[in-house]
Amino acid sequence: SSVISIGSYAFCNCSGITGNLTLSESVAILEDGAFSYCDKITGTVTIPSSLSGLGAYCFFESDSLQNFSVNVNNQKFSSINGLLLSKNLDTLFICPGAKKGSFTIPSSVRVIGSHAFYNCTGISGKMTIPANVNQIGYYTFYNCKNITDYDADPSNMSFTAENGMLMSKSKDRLIVCPVSKQGNITIPETTKYIDPCAFGFCSSITGDITLPAGLEYIGKYAFFGCNTIDGF
Repeated sequence: SSVISIGSYAFCNCSGITGNLTLSESVAILEDGAFSYCDKITGTVTIPSSLSGLGAYCFFESDSLQNFSVNVNNQKFSSINGLLLSKNLDTLFICPGAKKGSFTIPSSVRVIGSHAFYNCTGISGKMTIPANVNQIGYYTFYNCKNITDYDADPSNMSFTAENGMLMSKSKDRLIVCPVSKQGNITIPETTKYIDPCAFGFCSSITGDITLPAGLEYIGKYAFFGCNTIDGF
């Protein structure tokens, strides 16, 4: 009989899957972590018209993946420039880990999912959040070490940037600091929440970091790899 569902972590760390990956036209559901850590997938993942459910971490750390291609008859998902998106293009699920160079998020996007750009180390330059984005998940830009600055469209009502750091519009949530940031940094006094891994891998930040008086929350691994700071 035809395979309808691929179970949780079914092919996790499967080194035998190489090159392109084409899912059968019968597959309707990919459960959590189905193809996680499959770093030998080096080409395109082709999504069939039948796929309607996508679990968390399905292609987590499959960092050599270059593109997603979704069948045009799929009713739940779509692809533009190799990205995996919702059918109506308002949710960005995954940017392939092998994507390189400057990058433009489609203007239709409203939601950028957790881990969407996880380990996209080849993306470089400024990352601008489009006007319509109103939700950004945790670890979205984890280890995007060649992004030099974050910015937001001036008309965006949910997000802004300060000194290259991505923040909520009210500047009470600090989402991510560019990994390439060097020297002393100042966390805005308005900051109440520092996202998980917000300063992760910022190994060139130096000096003391002063935490604002109104700070209420520091996420996991917020300062992971900040090996050259003097203290807090």
